[in-house]
Amino acid sequence: MNNRNQFHNRIRFHPKNSQISGPGSTDKDLVWVQCKEYKCLAYLDTAGKWINFYTGKKLTDFVKVIG
Repeated sequence: MNNRNQFHNRIRFHPKNSQISGPGSTDKDLVWVQCKEYKCLAYLDTAGKWINFYTGKKLTDFVKVIG
């Protein structure tokens, strides 16, 4: 049995200072990624760049998706 999908999550981003879903809300798929010296949850932005979910910064040392 393949448990790889247990680490795959979908979240909804909301416009800044918004408490509810509505116009401007965006769904993102979170995955675990391996960088050179650490692992983190990340998502792809609209330009196809990996973004660290915790910091909101672009990952410059991305290696591979691990889960």
